[in-house]
Amino acid sequence: MFLEDYPEDFLSTKDCVFAHIRLLWGMIETASVPPAANPELVQQFCARFTDISQFNAFAEESAASGSVADSDISMLQDARAGAIKVGKHLVHIDDNAVRYIHAYLGKLGIRVWGPNLFEGPESIYNSACRMAAINTLQQVASSGVYNFMNFNRKYLTETGLFIRTYNHFVHHLLKKRFDAEVKNPGAYQAVVLAKNSGTNRSRLAFERQTFASSKGFPRRYQDILKETNAHSDDEWDPEAKCWTIKTLGYRSTAGNIFTRLDEVMQNSKAAGVSAASRKRIRRLPKEPVLSSFTKAPKSLALDFYSRHWLQKLQITEQLSHPDITKVAFLPDPIRSLWPTNNPAHDPLETMKDNQFSKKFLPDILELYNLSDPARKEEFQHVGDGEELADDEEEENDGSVEDVAEPVESPYLAEGDWVNHYISESEDDYDVEGPEDAGEDEEEEEDYKEEEDEARARRYDEAVEDNTMT
Repeated sequence: MFLEDYPEDFLSTKDCVFAHIRLLWGMIETASVPPAANPELVQQFCARFTDISQFNAFAEESAASGSVADSDISMLQDARAGAIKVGKHLVHIDDNAVRYIHAYLGKLGIRVWGPNLFEGPESIYNSACRMAAINTLQQVASSGVYNFMNFNRKYLTETGLFIRTYNHFVHHLLKKRFDAEVKNPGAYQAVVLAKNSGTNRSRLAFERQTFASSKGFPRRYQDILKETNAHSDDEWDPEAKCWTIKTLGYRSTAGNIFTRLDEVMQNSKAAGVSAASRKRIRRLPKEPVLSSFTKAPKSLALDFYSRHWLQKLQITEQLSHPDITKVAFLPDPIRSLWPTNNPAHDPLETMKDNQFSKKFLPDILELYNLSDPARKEEFQHVGDGEELADDEEEENDGSVEDVAEPVESPYLAEGDWVNHYISESEDDYDVEGPEDAGEDEEEEEDYKEEEDEARARRYDEAVEDNTMT
């Protein structure tokens, strides 16, 4: 059946049918796959009836006693007198509804509800499951259980429409999912999770870019934020009750600074300022969790990309994948995204994009070893197969983990994003705290003039090279 096959005012009721079937079957997650029916229970049930007419007569006999006690019905145990999330819906089901469902299943002799998808929809056992699902749906819907989902009571007695809807969902849509799972276990769940992650990344990109635009962030930031593939995905951690932020292998340490944008958005929300914000709690794990997304966005500023990821590409790709005429981040990205009156704010962040790139591009080209594209032999597969992702630790500093403290959180403390996976050998940027500034001041003064001269020479060379390419 297609959407146009349903009456328009039945569509919300159709969702109720789907949710009720999921509830009975225990398919509470969006990525759930129908479980196979227990062959022993199916055999026990079918042994009681010779054909479908005998079963129908038994089911219609109001005085028929069930062969299964309510206490033996192993379903809906967690849904009593409360709410349970089924797919995308939070189903509120009271204790009376659960008792009725158990009693009706017991009467039919069904210990565990779940069609046998190795058989057709008209088998005795599958007919019993369909009858149980539709009868219990009509009963609990009449008591208002699905009012919050806009169940249309106009269709409460339209059993024929319920049967067609049931058969389409169970023996067409869910059977295709079941058959795919039998052929390749875990494949469907992986596809659904990837799709959900992609949707969440798109939502995150929209919220961040909308916020950045409303607050007048530099265009170089907005150009990155509007790209869905520039944002990390996340994974639910049931123990920590939060979403674990994953690490994109192609994104640089500087690019990871946008993790702090969530904090900025939350601060605006807490202050009563209208701002888009993520409802879910996202946290950085102490040990990076690599993302399964590997398709990097194209034509973003050069310093968005991990230089070690980039240097594993062919030289032509290194020059074409990023925009090597632009940079987006401060040399010290920790000083990004602060209010202009905050001591941590770097005034250089407010420079116009073309001036910003003109100032910092030479150093970035040098850092990425792209200041002389003609020397191709120096760019081929640097460290192929040896380096980890840009944000992963490569070396063990010899410290021994304190295993005696199991209560230690595996996540970084709130706001502790400053050293987001910067390894010793892949330190793209100087990351210093306030306590380091005094120690380095004299050293910086010593080579300042020499560095300015070298930077000017590199810039002239880079501009000439970029013009040639």
